[in-house]
Amino acid sequence: KKDTHDINEALNQMQQYASENQYRDIYSTLQILVAITPNNVKYMANTTADKFNKDFAFNWQRQGDNTIVRHWKEFADSMLSIPMAHQMATNYMILDGTKNKQMLKVMRPYQVYATQKVIERLKEGDFELGMNKVGYIWHTTGSGKTITSFKTAWLASRMPKVDKVVFVVDRIALTRQTNENYRAYDPDAKEEATTQKVSGSVYDTSNTTDLSRKLRNKDNNIIVTSVQKLDTLVKRKSFKVPDKNLVFIVDEAHRSTGGDSFAGIQKVFKHSAWVGYTGTPMFDETTTGLRTEDVFGPLLHAYTIREAIADRNVLGFKVDFETTIDEQQMKAEYLPVFYRERYPKWSEEKIQEKIQHLSPEDMDDAVAPSFYDENPKHIQLVVADIFRNWRNRSNEGKYNALFTTHVGGGKASTPMAMMYFDEFQRVNEVSRRQDGQTLKV
Repeated sequence: KKDTHDINEALNQMQQYASENQYRDIYSTLQILVAITPNNVKYMANTTADKFNKDFAFNWQRQGDNTIVRHWKEFADSMLSIPMAHQMATNYMILDGTKNKQMLKVMRPYQVYATQKVIERLKEGDFELGMNKVGYIWHTTGSGKTITSFKTAWLASRMPKVDKVVFVVDRIALTRQTNENYRAYDPDAKEEATTQKVSGSVYDTSNTTDLSRKLRNKDNNIIVTSVQKLDTLVKRKSFKVPDKNLVFIVDEAHRSTGGDSFAGIQKVFKHSAWVGYTGTPMFDETTTGLRTEDVFGPLLHAYTIREAIADRNVLGFKVDFETTIDEQQMKAEYLPVFYRERYPKWSEEKIQEKIQHLSPEDMDDAVAPSFYDENPKHIQLVVADIFRNWRNRSNEGKYNALFTTHVGGGKASTPMAMMYFDEFQRVNEVSRRQDGQTLKV
C-alpha cells in the first residue's frame, strides 16, 4: 500500500481474499501473509476468514534491542531475505493441532532470535568434553515460552550429534499440560484409530522407571519429564547413565534449580548440554544460593515485561510511584550529603541547583535501599497510605492485593514482613474502635 494508507487496510484486504476463497490452487500453500506500507510492516500466519485476527499480525524487531522495524526495506533485508524467508516458512512455523483450535502459527521475532541463539550454541558445543552449559533465555511470563522451547527442542532433536532432548518442568503436575502442548505442536503426532495409541516425536514419562527406559531407547525423540523424577532416577543405585548425547531444556529455570539436587542431576549426565528458560532469572546468589548464569551459562536472549507491554503481547499494568520521605527534609538534609560524597568536586551552588530540579523518582533513587530496611516510620507511612487509598484501589473491595517486602544485601525479608503485619494489626485495632475501615491481612 502507498504511504497514505494504513497498514490495517492491507490486512483487511487479505481477510477479504480469504473470505472470497481466493487463496486456492497454488495460493493454498501460502503460510505467511505480509502487509507492507513504506513505513510500516506486519506479518501473520495464513488462516481462514473466520479465524482471521489482526491481533496476531506482528511487527518485525531488530535482534540487538527488540526495537520495531517499520521501514519496508529494512524488513525485506532482514526477514524476507534468503535464507531467512525459507527458515521462517520451515523452522519457525508451528502446526498447532490443539483440539478445536487447529491452525498455523508463525513465531514472533524474539522467539525466532532466542531459538537461533540456542541452536547456534548447541552446534558449538562438544559433548565429548562433558557437561555443556549452553545458556539461558529470559522471556517474560505470557510471551509464549512454550512455543519457543518446543521449537528449540524440535530443532535440537534433529541435529546429527544430539541423541535425545529432555524437556524438564519444575512440577510433576505440569508434565501432562506441557506434554499435551508439545503433542499438539508435533507434526509427527498421530492417533491410531484401532489401538487409540498416540505416536510421534514427543513422549511423556509415567514414572521413574519409564523415564529410565525412554532415556536408553534408540529413538531420537523428545521426552517430557519433571525435575523430581530426574532427581529420583539419578539417586537409584541401579541407574546406569545412557551413553548418549542429551540436551536438557529446563522450563521455569529459576524454580527448578534451587538446592543441591539439581547440581547432582547435572553431574550425573556426563555427555549433556543444558538450556534454561525463565521469566524471572536469579541474578543474586544470596537469594537461592545460585544465579541462573551459574547453572546454565550466559544469557542468550532477553525479552522483558517492559518490551512485552510495549508490543501488547501481555497485559499492561499501571504503576503509582509513592515516596514516604518528606520532600523538604530530603532536600535540606539527606540530598546535600549524598551529592557531596558522590561528587566531591561539585560546588555548593551546583549541588543546590541539582537538588531543586529533581523529581520524586530521582530523589528516591538517591536514597540508599538500607534507609527503608526495618524503618518503623517508613512502615507506618506505607500502611497509612494503603488504608487511605484502599477503597479506591480495590474498586470498593472487589479486588484483593498481594503485598511483598524486600530487604537489601541479601538479608531475610521476614522480619520486615512481620513489622508490616504488626502495623496492619495496630491500625486495624484503632479503626475498629473508631468504627472505621479494617482490612483482613
